[in-house]
Amino acid sequence: MFDLMRDSSSQLTLSLQPSQPTSPTADNQTDMPRYNLLQTMATGETLVWQNEVKKTL
Repeated sequence: MFDLMRDSSSQLTLSLQPSQPTSPTADNQTDMPRYNLLQTMATGETLVWQNEVKKTL
């Protein structure tokens, strides 16, 4: 990862994704907002960064 990003420039694109049910059997429950951050490197590679729920005990 470091070698890919070390001497490269990139373009960032943030998008909000549609809500999805927390489980297939959930009734009208949605999870937290979902975001995708696309990082397109000058060399053509695209990295996809996504948020996820932090599970606490």
